[in-house]
Amino acid sequence: MECFRSGRWLKTERVGEDASQFGQCHFPQYGEEYFKQLTSERQIVKISNGYPKPVWEKDPTRRNEALDCRVYARAGAAIYGLDRMSEKAWQELEALIPATSDAKPKRKQERFIQMKATKVDNPWL
Repeated sequence: MECFRSGRWLKTERVGEDASQFGQCHFPQYGEEYFKQLTSERQIVKISNGYPKPVWEKDPTRRNEALDCRVYARAGAAIYGLDRMSEKAWQELEALIPATSDAKPKRKQERFIQMKATKVDNPWL
């Protein structure tokens, strides 16, 4: 999460195919307020135990819900491994989306076997 706030994630260099698209964020038509909230924190340097320590400080005159939501979404994507998925995995997921709204979605093959609940007649358990 901290990686996004500091902007290091956007500054990461990538080499290889289509490296020009790496580190860019594409936004739909958001209003000005969204971007004000997205940039509502700034990094300052505080002295802690005699050493400089960079910390993030929120501008007290601005709201920051958009920034928090984006950081949480970024963390969730990292937890579920979306940034490590291959192009083939994305294509497999895309194939599960029905072509029309009335078509039934395809089911992804289950990875785990669901165990049946065990009934125990002992009241002490």
